[in-house]
Amino acid sequence: MTAGRTKTSRRAPSSKVPAGKRRSGAGAKRKGPSGPAAYGSINIIVPVYNEGENIERTLSSVAGKIKTPHRIFIVYDFDEDNTLPAVKPLLNQYPITLVRNRYGRGVLNAIKTGFDTVTGGVVLVIMADLSDDLVVVDSMFEKMNEGYDIVCG
Repeated sequence: MTAGRTKTSRRAPSSKVPAGKRRSGAGAKRKGPSGPAAYGSINIIVPVYNEGENIERTLSSVAGKIKTPHRIFIVYDFDEDNTLPAVKPLLNQYPITLVRNRYGRGVLNAIKTGFDTVTGGVVLVIMADLSDDLVVVDSMFEKMNEGYDIVCG
């Protein structure tokens, strides 16, 4: 799972680069007057392809394990995807937005469509097959609110 914006933890100083001469980049803390952003919710992108058998369990798991307010963007490739009939009865039960993949088929194009659809804030990509550990999401969100730009878990 990943979340978007970059402040990473400090790395041990490299013996090849003298202290004070280190380049910024991975491991560098963000400079500037801005403090940590206070995000209120997570935008969750779920790329799907015929996940009709899994999607209700996935949505239930998200609702049960992620306490941070969130909106779920289910991105599908085509209208015949068997995920859609399984999701439609759940639209009033969960905070779902259905989005058709704009860039052609495939998970990467679905993720790209999801990022284009979301309007700012924290973005999390999860798979519909429950292969992600959703228990860590709330603590990842806390890290975002501490000022980290990217959080992986």
